[in-house]
Amino acid sequence: MKVLIAEDEPISRLLTSEKLKSWGYNVIEVENGKEVIETIERQPDIQLCILDWEMPEIDGLELCSRLREIDRSGSFYIIILTSKHKASFMIEALDKGADDFISKPFVPEELRVRLQVGARILKKENQLIHAAESDPLTGILNRKAFLLELDKIWALTKRQKQPFAILMLDIDHFKQINDKFGHIAGDQVLKQFCELVQQQIRQYDCFARYGGEEFVLFLPDTDVDQCERIAERIRATTESNLFTYDGEHVSMTVSIGASIYYENYLSAQEMLKAADKAAYEAKQEGRNKVVLATLPF
Repeated sequence: MKVLIAEDEPISRLLTSEKLKSWGYNVIEVENGKEVIETIERQPDIQLCILDWEMPEIDGLELCSRLREIDRSGSFYIIILTSKHKASFMIEALDKGADDFISKPFVPEELRVRLQVGARILKKENQLIHAAESDPLTGILNRKAFLLELDKIWALTKRQKQPFAILMLDIDHFKQINDKFGHIAGDQVLKQFCELVQQQIRQYDCFARYGGEEFVLFLPDTDVDQCERIAERIRATTESNLFTYDGEHVSMTVSIGASIYYENYLSAQEMLKAADKAAYEAKQEGRNKVVLATLPF
């Protein structure tokens, strides 16, 4: 598990870091509050933080308040380290958003067990978040979680002016699979389809079940040529694959609509609708094909 240490005193930071590494943590070291914010923006999977109270630019208490304001699915567990000993300081730190408070000098074993408490709490919170955001059948993101994530990525992408694409994937004639083999077989095919798609995409792509046999795929940092290659790879792999259930082989195809981000799009929802419309056109044109949405002019 990653632990971020923010401490402006080099020797103290080094000693704490070495202890954490000996306990098996992946340690990220920074020396001031500004670097904490920058590091967390680059590494959003950081959740466990050890912050010194007194640091230049942004002190530990202000950092607590700022970290609590960050809009993200996972929360933080924050431990404040300080030479202050009075109970009033502990109350102030907890009131500002800290989860724990350790006075210096501290016994290393005390920090170790308090980190373990934080890690257990984060693990339970992450499990609850995953359950709330996941489709119960396939294990990928559900529609609600995807739409929330899409709005965040849309805002970030517009600021950074990076290309991205959305694919809408609609399994062809899925009702026939349910009618012929039964709904349990249909569920199994959907799970196998999701596993197949995940093998064709990058780790940082965002894949979700949109509803029924419809799926949506968000492709960051993807231009039109890359988008078409990824979509065609998914289409061809689906067509050539034999899905199985209880000894039966099931073949199927998928129709895919794609939309590429352009400044003419006014919202993420408008771009999503364009991909959905393109998928419908793929169905109308005979299925088992990729259709690129027309540009909004």
